Amino acid sequence: MNVISYIGYLFAEFISAVANLILKTSANKKPRSFLKKFLNVRVISSYGVFVIANLINVLALKHMELKFVPALQATGFIWILILSAVFLKEKPTRKKLIGNALILIGLVIFCLY
Repeated sequence: MNVISYIGYLFAEFISAVANLILKTSANKKPRSFLKKFLNVRVISSYGVFVIANLINVLALKHMELKFVPALQATGFIWILILSAVFLKEKPTRKKLIGNALILIGLVIFCLY
């Protein structure tokens, strides 16, 4: 078991959440034209970040036990909740908080067994 691979996979989940945040900020702006909606710096850079995250995932998956992937992948929801609260000033709803709490409980139970 290579710990660096697991950390790399978690990092890839984090930067995927950052890319989602960038895409959301781009979607919140009103584009002047249909073409500018998809060909702007935020959209292109977010897809670039997605490519980097996927490359890190592929490299990490070579040295991981695949049974851990769904648990680590679920952390993406937690990252998105935190990042949107901090940077977009979105107030988490009760359902989102309960959902993320269930994810954390599930991760703890999974790690214990």
